[in-house]
Amino acid sequence: MFSEGDSEALTLKMASEDVGVRKVYEMYKSHYSKCYYDPYSGMRLSSGESLFGHVIRHAQRPEVTSFIFDWDRTLQQYECMTTRSFNSWALDYGAVSDSEKKEFAKSLAIFHAGGKDRFDQLRNMFGHLNANNKAVSVLTGNPAILTEGRSVYLAIINEWGIRPYVLAYAPNKYEFMWSNNYFQTS
Repeated sequence: MFSEGDSEALTLKMASEDVGVRKVYEMYKSHYSKCYYDPYSGMRLSSGESLFGHVIRHAQRPEVTSFIFDWDRTLQQYECMTTRSFNSWALDYGAVSDSEKKEFAKSLAIFHAGGKDRFDQLRNMFGHLNANNKAVSVLTGNPAILTEGRSVYLAIINEWGIRPYVLAYAPNKYEFMWSNNYFQTS
């Protein structure tokens, strides 16, 4: 798994995470033959500015009403997503009760964030967006969102604290935004 990108950095990162996150990592390793991991994705803008600081700063501006994020290598540091349902993964994890599923969802969200530190940064950033009543859209070109795997996206989004939001499949994000009335300004 994660044979593309910086798999060594991922292995080192996951070694320092709690047991639940490491368990998710091990489950994913056995499921994926190829996946791309980049420890620098979704951390800094091309200008060098922190993605999180940039969003938080602009969330305070009244003329900025919404934020649009890409999923792969922006919100998560990977280029991959599952087509399996959340409940399917939860069973493999051993999560049966509601509290066990909640624990699993958090471990899953931490893994997809790229670790606990980045998870906390995402929650803080989305907390600022929520506090400033900003609309959030998450776009992905990954067709897994059209499968039972959508339930995994939804569990992660909930744990990251994104509320309210639009989650959409957009293989060509720029064309999608151009042709979608929701993204048009007057």
